[in-house]
Amino acid sequence: MSFSDNNCGVSTVTEIVDDALTSLRKGHSLTTKRATFLSLLSLSPSLLHSQRMVKTIIHAILGLTLNDAPSNLAAATLLYLFTIHKLS
Repeated sequence: MSFSDNNCGVSTVTEIVDDALTSLRKGHSLTTKRATFLSLLSLSPSLLHSQRMVKTIIHAILGLTLNDAPSNLAAATLLYLFTIHKLS
């Protein structure tokens, strides 16, 4: 299954997001966190908004302390995408 498959079922999207949020918690490697951000970035913001998962993702991002520029950029990009999608 590809993360970019925006036609996947609701339970599949929920599982992807749940797995991603678990991977962002303390104790996971930097490589895992970077891959997690890539998987979240590959999902459509409209799909995440429709499943009401954006708030959960934003709370998880705001709770992170990352000393890694690529992860910080990915987190900022997610927040930006959620914002512009909501405004359009």
